[in-house]
Amino acid sequence: MAVQKINRTVKRALDILQLIKDNDGVTLKEISLLLKIPASSVFDIVHTLRAEKFVEYTSSGAKAFSIGVRAFEVGSAYRRLN
Repeated sequence: MAVQKINRTVKRALDILQLIKDNDGVTLKEISLLLKIPASSVFDIVHTLRAEKFVEYTSSGAKAFSIGVRAFEVGSAYRRLN
């Protein structure tokens, strides 16, 4: 079996999306603690995901995140193609 090279930043971004999906309303600090990712890395990744609309602030006004519309669109494409 061939060894697969995994890009650490992409893996972290996917782990963050999964965590937010499973725990709607999670903060940057919680993401950092739960995934054991440095806070500065979490900040950069989450704000990139937010800029691209894969995550968004929750409606509660807190600095917590939920899944964004682009993540929904990507997930919906899977269903359409299968």
